[in-house]
Amino acid sequence: MFQNSLILGFVMKFFTFVEILFRGSRISNAVLNALKKIGSAYKNSYLDRIFSKFGDNIKKKVFLSSSWNTFSGKDRLTVEWKDSIIYRITYRLLNTPALFARKFYERHEGTFSGSYTFKVVKSLLRKFEILTGLCLALIVIVPHDRWNNAYSSIIIFFLLLLYFVKTVVWKYMALELGTLDFMFFIFILSVVLAALLSVFPALSIKYLLFYISCFILLLIMTSSIKNGRNLERLIEIFLVGITITGLYGIWQRMAGVPFDPSFTDPELNEGMLGRVFSTMGNPNNYAEVLVMTLPFYLTAIFNSRTTVKKIVYGILAVPPLAALIFTGSRSGWVAFAFSLFIVMFFKNWKLIPFILAAGVLAFPLMPFFAPSVYRRILTIFNPNDSSANYRTLIWNAYMPMFKDFWTTGVGLGSLPFMRILQRYELSALSNVTPPHTHNLFMEIWMEMGLAGIISFIWFTLRMFRISIYNIFSKSNTFLNNILIAGLASVGGIFVMGFAEYVWFYNRTMLIFWTVIGIILACLTISSNKDELSKKAAG
Repeated sequence: MFQNSLILGFVMKFFTFVEILFRGSRISNAVLNALKKIGSAYKNSYLDRIFSKFGDNIKKKVFLSSSWNTFSGKDRLTVEWKDSIIYRITYRLLNTPALFARKFYERHEGTFSGSYTFKVVKSLLRKFEILTGLCLALIVIVPHDRWNNAYSSIIIFFLLLLYFVKTVVWKYMALELGTLDFMFFIFILSVVLAALLSVFPALSIKYLLFYISCFILLLIMTSSIKNGRNLERLIEIFLVGITITGLYGIWQRMAGVPFDPSFTDPELNEGMLGRVFSTMGNPNNYAEVLVMTLPFYLTAIFNSRTTVKKIVYGILAVPPLAALIFTGSRSGWVAFAFSLFIVMFFKNWKLIPFILAAGVLAFPLMPFFAPSVYRRILTIFNPNDSSANYRTLIWNAYMPMFKDFWTTGVGLGSLPFMRILQRYELSALSNVTPPHTHNLFMEIWMEMGLAGIISFIWFTLRMFRISIYNIFSKSNTFLNNILIAGLASVGGIFVMGFAEYVWFYNRTMLIFWTVIGIILACLTISSNKDELSKKAAG
């Protein structure tokens, strides 16, 4: 099984490529022969039979069980949502302006067609996914000291304007709502109400504007991406931007980053280098971005049609992977490991025990090739670590406020949260008011109330459910690879979300909803293919 796995297959193709370039090299021949011997030895070995039997038992107990059949049943709620009055009214409200503008365009189409500027715009709109990918890449590569959160909103509204023009010019284009099911709209409603009914409405409004920007981007992505090739282009261009941030992070490590005691316990990490933050201004924020984006490099590799392209994206993944290590983010490392576990689970779950065993065996060697990483990992289990203790103090300090506002929330954004928290006893924190709870789910609950946290969890669970159903029931490997990376990305950032409020920095929040947009766009493409197949069969 190991020889046939994608990982070993990619490695062997890589060395085959190297051999072509350096034919006759003893080193490349020796490595290739070693890999072939390892694969031959492992195939049909006792260890292979153990792992295969273990995997077969998992499949039998989980995926052939009655609970799985219930989980993977037909999603009736999605069908009923598309037939609802609320859906139809919302759809018409969103697309009516384009209908009026289209009538004007049709009356003056000759005038527009003669304009050179319009021809340029029209040609750009034909590759709208490329424009979206470039905008996302631009959002991540601008350095923190030159970034303003208003820039992302401006970029997204610019994309909305361009897509509006596209819906006017091409009749078959529209703002689609099919994949954005009713639980997502309940979450949007919770966000709006959290701002309008906030204890400090004026402070919450600016946060509402950014949430709206994220939701608009999600709507644009699910509406504009019509096929797998469109989605592939967007992802690949975006990944180039992530690679640039990784290169910048490596340059920071080489140039030297000053040690910041606010990021790292100076007593437990004495002598360690400063933590890399690349373009994000904070190592934890940058680690969050990398956790969400690194799984898509695997998608680019799996879906690449040529060996050379696989190698290119394998190389492009190295800088952000190295930068993740240099961030020193322990929660980021754990989250990334979990995201890899998800990828392995869906791609080749029989290898999970082997990978776990390899990780356990490699850990004692870490002090020799990555001593700083080894020391940083050990601090996770140190009860005296100030970072972990600080989070505990925050959670204890905000619990009285939570008891008073657990149903309604205090309002959208960190400023209302801080204003209310200041009314409570903060002596354990030296009377310093933390800006958030250091936990994604607690923060959503505290800001948006019970409706917000329930709708968010329900929406993500439904998204996971439909995605997993597609992965296990569809034959389209290309789309499955994207869905697997998306689930790994969201799963990883949720793990990190238990120790960090991953939406605190607006750009990381935007990347989160970008990943959600990729998943939902993939589900839309898959759904459209199913509908076309049914029509053809009929």
